[in-house]
Amino acid sequence: MKFETTFAHGDLLWAFDGDKVVQRTVGKIRIKSTNSQGDAGAVFDSEKPQREYVEEYMCEESGISSGRIYRLGTTAFATREECEKAFAQVLVDREVTAQKQARHERERLIADKEHHLRQLALIALAEQQAGA
Repeated sequence: MKFETTFAHGDLLWAFDGDKVVQRTVGKIRIKSTNSQGDAGAVFDSEKPQREYVEEYMCEESGISSGRIYRLGTTAFATREECEKAFAQVLVDREVTAQKQARHERERLIADKEHHLRQLALIALAEQQAGA
């Protein structure tokens, strides 16, 4: 079986690395291909039909063998425009997640304060009843 990858050794690709869009030189290519007929009636996912094709690249600038892995269509792209669009979506997703976490934390703090106030009210009521 012969695979044709999007990029070859030495090609330039666009990637986002940390907080910026950068151009990188392909140094190593890894392909993961799964094409299993499996059993359509299987209970376990590992026994069901599977089809997957993934291209991953390690680049000269980030280190071969010990550096970052860039996945085609996720963090590695043919054009700067594709990369910037994907990176912008990642930033939006991060912000949405941060806002959800902040809202959850606020709700937790409010619930804790409400619980504390109920406890104080119960204590005050018990003290009032004991004094009467």
